[in-house]
Amino acid sequence: LIGEIPGIFKNISERCKSKNIMKHEIPDQVTINEYDPGQGIGHHVDTHSSFGEEISILSLGTGVTMNFRHPSGVNKSVYLPRRSVVVMRGEARYEWDHGIAARKLDVIDEKVVERGRRLSITMRNVRHDPCKCNWPTLCDSQYDMVMEDSLAPTNIEKEHVHKVRTHYYYCIKYHS
Repeated sequence: LIGEIPGIFKNISERCKSKNIMKHEIPDQVTINEYDPGQGIGHHVDTHSSFGEEISILSLGTGVTMNFRHPSGVNKSVYLPRRSVVVMRGEARYEWDHGIAARKLDVIDEKVVERGRRLSITMRNVRHDPCKCNWPTLCDSQYDMVMEDSLAPTNIEKEHVHKVRTHYYYCIKYHS
């Protein structure tokens, strides 16, 4: 949906900003994902060219362990309790990737914790100019892509995949 984000998310963003949790402008893009026990999300870095300098993730429902990986091989696991917000900016935003293992249990302080249903509310700003971050070799706005002709994107990919990142999405799973 294109337009202003719904009021509830604006209120959450303003509250985070007033408590100095979020440093940058109020987000103009929100993605909501639902995770049932056993579901995860693959490791990724949110695209540099699509989104701004700060990404905030609010966890609702049950907590979950998020894994962070650095290109140097360093791995960190962070438990995100229910109703917590994790904010990624700087190196954490642009260089470390993050993901959630697909499993039904987490081990927290030597205790086994069952996962339940979780809603992830990701708030960010859509970038309207090229990224100029300090990680040019990892940045799709700054590095020169050298591809063999056979690997170049087709017109269909350009139209239906590459252009998708310029739209705003609110992803909500409804149950009957």
